[in-house]
Amino acid sequence: MNTVWQFATSPTIRFGRGCLGGLTHCLTQRQIRRPIVVSDPVVLSIPAVESVIRSLAQIVDSKQIFAGGQAEPTVATAEAAIAAAKAVDADAVIG
Repeated sequence: MNTVWQFATSPTIRFGRGCLGGLTHCLTQRQIRRPIVVSDPVVLSIPAVESVIRSLAQIVDSKQIFAGGQAEPTVATAEAAIAAAKAVDADAVIG
């Protein structure tokens, strides 16, 4: 059974069991150099997520973290995340 799902709308949205393991390969393949991670403090504190964020340092020029995310985000939260991404000229969003 395929446990990694992919949509062709953004141009790519991937999620599901195992997708973190392929993140660095995906970023390298697409020549992503300035991603922004958008999440909330709870998710960012999960050891697997912390490990992936540390591994980004080996393959990207810079990484930014927007930790102001929340479940069912408000428009203001979304606008703050967009502003953070624009401020660092992010070329991908990881969330």
